[in-house]
Amino acid sequence: MTNRLFTENQCKDIIKKAEELDNWSHNISNNFSYNIVTFNSDKYISDIITDYCSKYLKLNVLNINMGVIKYKVNDYMGRHYDRNSGTDFNKDFLYNINVRLNDEFSGGEFYLKDKIFESKVGDVYHYKSTEWHEVKPITNGVRYIALFYIRERDIGTNKII
Repeated sequence: MTNRLFTENQCKDIIKKAEELDNWSHNISNNFSYNIVTFNSDKYISDIITDYCSKYLKLNVLNINMGVIKYKVNDYMGRHYDRNSGTDFNKDFLYNINVRLNDEFSGGEFYLKDKIFESKVGDVYHYKSTEWHEVKPITNGVRYIALFYIRERDIGTNKII
């Protein structure tokens, strides 16, 4: 399920902010190659994601964690899931919330549970952090995705009714 929550201009602004930070971490292994920058989202974006979590996940999220992932030509993310009890950072991941930020790329198809998943610029969608997903290699251009990860430690003690 996708929802259009961001305009194309808002998506461009998120990309611009990420590029201005110029603090990309390049992550590479046999299973992935991508760049990521993490930063605190502005209140407007944070409020949108908090409201989304309340409405669609029925969660009272107290802390919004944001990253922008940049895939260049030949970058990809092999089939994986994000919750990992072996690391402190993502041992309690519950949900991934993604926003497609641009269209100026080829390749880079996103697969969720082994099926291609389509979205448009500004679309917000979520999935459990225990669900398999992957990004196929980029063949042209640069693909940007905003990632908001919801962890157990970031939610209030009560679910919203």
